[in-house]
Amino acid sequence: PKKYRRLRWKCRCLHRRNYWTIAEKVSVGTHGLVMKRQGRSGLLLPQVPIEWGWDRKTFLEQTCGKAGMERNCWKDPATLIYTFTAIVFSEKSLGMIP
Repeated sequence: PKKYRRLRWKCRCLHRRNYWTIAEKVSVGTHGLVMKRQGRSGLLLPQVPIEWGWDRKTFLEQTCGKAGMERNCWKDPATLIYTFTAIVFSEKSLGMIP
């Protein structure tokens, strides 16, 4: 239908989930983050810190906040920190639109 002609899509395939206990292993712009503790979890995609201009510490803090935990939850040994990478593609990157 005509109303969908301006609709654009972007797909992110998440893969390579790794568990880290050392926050210094997080690479801003490469890794997405998942924080888990006591039944709570939060996820931020790899491009989020780039779009917002965050450093590693802010990225970790914001992921804790997304999980509904205190901002420094990443320092707690009981918090599980997972990283992942993502492959991003869209109709434009696939040459489907100019």
